[in-house]
Amino acid sequence: MVLQARPDSTTLRQSSRCRELHNCGYMHVHLSDPSLVDDLLAFLRTRQCVAVVDPSGKIDVSIPDSTREDAARLELGLYLQVWLGSHPDVDVVLLK
Repeated sequence: MVLQARPDSTTLRQSSRCRELHNCGYMHVHLSDPSLVDDLLAFLRTRQCVAVVDPSGKIDVSIPDSTREDAARLELGLYLQVWLGSHPDVDVVLLK
């Protein structure tokens, strides 16, 4: 799923871009601006997410209190939309 803030609108555009989840249940997030990785990590961690950067530069995110994978994905998508409200020029790709 690609989340993108449009400069002329506060709405987000979403499109599917999926891969299989790893057995650990982590979802993977890619930012178009790598300089903001630490900012997104901090944001997600304040929302009780487990978030780490993998060797390829993607952010691996898990939501420990979520009981289902689809619920965790929805919750993470909402967090990313909130974060994008403060970072309108960044593209975020949520890989599954």
